[in-house]
Amino acid sequence: METKKWRNYTFGSAAILVAYGAANLFSHKISWLVPTNLWESIQFTAGKLIIFFVLSYFLILCARNFLSHKHNAIINRHRQHALMTFKALVEAAERPEISDIVLHHAAQCIYAPQETGYIKAGDSGRASNTSVIEMVPRTVIQADQ
Repeated sequence: METKKWRNYTFGSAAILVAYGAANLFSHKISWLVPTNLWESIQFTAGKLIIFFVLSYFLILCARNFLSHKHNAIINRHRQHALMTFKALVEAAERPEISDIVLHHAAQCIYAPQETGYIKAGDSGRASNTSVIEMVPRTVIQADQ
């Protein structure tokens, strides 16, 4: 729902920016807006630029929010699918220690922090090597019994 709202805001702000740009092409033809000296020309141009940059910033902000909501919806859908298939993975494991390993990896995949679209994070939050080391004692202890 939020994705559609931000998509509409993005299209609306793009339309406003295009309309403002088109209006500025002909604004110097309006008699009461024509600058008469250098100082008025600088003010006229500065005002146009400020409004253009504010509208551009609003367009970029709307587009980033739209893309972030879209990204988060996809991530949440993937997590939902992972939770739905978790039971099948646990039932497929023959021994309890394998079930624990599957549970640990599935939980790590589902609940690990993901990029949100606002901040791009590297692979620093994941510990792939330590998870294997954590699993070895469980399987060795269970195999000895």
